[in-house]
Amino acid sequence: MIRTHIVFFIFASYFLTSCNQPFDPRGPLNRKLVVYSILSTDRVEQFVRVEHSYMPTDFDPMASTSDKSVLDAVVLLKRGNLTYRLRDTTFNRPDTSRYTFPLHSYVLNPFILDYGSSYEITVQAPEYNLVTATLAIPGRPSMILDINSTVILDKPGNSDSSATIVVPITLGTNTKAFIARLYVDYEVLKDGAWTDERLEIPLSYLYTGGEDYNYPVYPSLTVTPAIGRASGVYRNKMYLIALSSLAWRKYANNKILFDRIVFRVIQYEPNLYKYYMTVHGYSDPHSTRLDDPSYSSIPGGEGVVGAYTVDSLVHLLPENFGFNKR
Repeated sequence: MIRTHIVFFIFASYFLTSCNQPFDPRGPLNRKLVVYSILSTDRVEQFVRVEHSYMPTDFDPMASTSDKSVLDAVVLLKRGNLTYRLRDTTFNRPDTSRYTFPLHSYVLNPFILDYGSSYEITVQAPEYNLVTATLAIPGRPSMILDINSTVILDKPGNSDSSATIVVPITLGTNTKAFIARLYVDYEVLKDGAWTDERLEIPLSYLYTGGEDYNYPVYPSLTVTPAIGRASGVYRNKMYLIALSSLAWRKYANNKILFDRIVFRVIQYEPNLYKYYMTVHGYSDPHSTRLDDPSYSSIPGGEGVVGAYTVDSLVHLLPENFGFNKR
């Protein structure tokens, strides 16, 4: 009986000692390169940021304020048989509440993307595995403004408020999703100087027992239809409200000249669309998620390499536009 108690005591002591061992549910850190780059056709500079993954000292990643930048990486951008090496540069941070040091990046300038072309970004750094990401730039879209829509834009007061401004779009290849927006560009006289400004025309206004003009609703990201064609559709009523609010409310005592209408289409390639939907697609107000889904388009690493294109159709307004105040 005494021997049995001794054996039991030994086993119990072993298990109790084991329970005091620290447990970290995060597991070991496998340090990887983290690459982030969003290529675009609306600028002549293309940027690639390279950092490394890290393990915070506690369970709050925001508590870490040290620099994670990888400063000795070789970053290449390839298109077909052509290879370009990016140089390193730094930028001032717009927000220094967490990080106080400059923002490090790799840049290729000048460099203009080719619509419909495929690109490869390769990043190599000492002590890290080589990582490569590929993407295809969307093809150039086409947009048409028909005669009926032109009449409404030029003389909105002469058209019924229920009339619609329609802009048919043929989306480019490799386009996973798009956003179509309608703007009005104008000049306003402030303190003796003319200032260029822009206003976006909303699709509608939030309904709170009636249309609330303080809460406009704008177009959102839309998946490309299977046929590759879509339309931007706007009500003349929204156009009239936007023009009136500028001319007779916001700038009631200022001279104002309306110059042109700009219809803009932003096309997302698949990598950027998947990243966007991972970040925003789970924002369901009727359910609760305890996890934050992640997405990476970098085999062997982390991060996202994507692209978007920006194209515009411009319509000049007549000099005798009804809302001008000279």
